[in-house]
Amino acid sequence: MHRTISFTIEGEPVPKGRHRPAGNTIKRALEFLSDRTHLNLLQIITLRKILSAKQKFRTPTRTRGWEYAAGLQAKSAMRGQEPLQGPLILIAVFYLPRPKRIPKERKGLPACKPDDDNLLKSLKDALNRICWKDDAQIVLGMQTKLYETDHIRPKTDVCIMETDFSEVLCFSQAFMNNLMN
Repeated sequence: MHRTISFTIEGEPVPKGRHRPAGNTIKRALEFLSDRTHLNLLQIITLRKILSAKQKFRTPTRTRGWEYAAGLQAKSAMRGQEPLQGPLILIAVFYLPRPKRIPKERKGLPACKPDDDNLLKSLKDALNRICWKDDAQIVLGMQTKLYETDHIRPKTDVCIMETDFSEVLCFSQAFMNNLMN
């Protein structure tokens, strides 16, 4: 029997932010190098590459906060169980705040930022080592972005299912047949 975990992460979904350099090591080093006119351009480029490789990066605070909250919800849903094993199906529905420029009466999908893949990256990183050992276990993923409504506040609904080859094959074939007809 396959295990299924479902839960909701309350609050506005946050996309994975770009990693930013921590500190100003590169800036200080380049300032130092700019005073050294005897270094040629190739030496400066080489030093810059070396410094960039050693530079530490950090995830933006907003992303880390959302990932932490998502992890807490996932731990609660797992109820102390071990992470799911083997191939998994991940379904996520992201309810985003409706921009003020779009009337509530107007139905529509948010075909705008944030990108659904960045929302999904943030979710996958938050659930690593809680719901699964590694997000590489996800063999089928479906995500959608919807606007909040009067009855649905910004949140993320998540469903994770253990699966096997025949289920994924059956779903994939049915989906493709639907597209072709």
